[in-house]
Amino acid sequence: MSRFTDAGQYMYHRFSNPVAITSAPAKATITSNKGGSATVDVAKWLGSPRKNPGKHPYMSDFVDHYIDPTEVTARFAGLAAKFPKLTELIDLPYKTNGYRGKAQAQFGTAAASTVSVTSTACGSEGGNNVTMSLVSQGTASAPLTVSVSGKTVTVSLATNGSGAITSTAGAGRRRGQPQSRRGQAAHRQHVPGQRPRLR
Repeated sequence: MSRFTDAGQYMYHRFSNPVAITSAPAKATITSNKGGSATVDVAKWLGSPRKNPGKHPYMSDFVDHYIDPTEVTARFAGLAAKFPKLTELIDLPYKTNGYRGKAQAQFGTAAASTVSVTSTACGSEGGNNVTMSLVSQGTASAPLTVSVSGKTVTVSLATNGSGAITSTAGAGRRRGQPQSRRGQAAHRQHVPGQRPRLR
């Protein structure tokens, strides 16, 4: 069994070890690596088919397709307006991000040399408008530099004496980052699983 965590929090141990069978078993035995075991009867998943409830006052089929956050809000408001005696809309004190997320992009193909870029603003709040390019300067012995113009970030990669690109992705502190606050607010860059650096 392996330890399963979600968002850094331990949930439970789990394992997946499918066993090919030709017919439904009557019993299942679970054995511990400490020597203990337990045998239980096997029941059909979800049991027998649900009985016909007959006529009842309940309504169903409120969801007939994938509903995005805007539609969910509209659906809640619509149900509350249609059934005012059964529902009450309550505004909670803290808002969540919902499905909003940061705008992201990846540069590179190999896992060890991929640079990921994440906007500091959510995509719906301007992050989707940020663009970033990694370009060759076409000159020899050029240093790594970063320039920012509005929401356009340009990374000019370092080169050696013959003009070949020498900038690589790796662990450590970020270098060549924009000096302006506007540039710092536009993006963050990192290497997956490591502290950011582009050198």
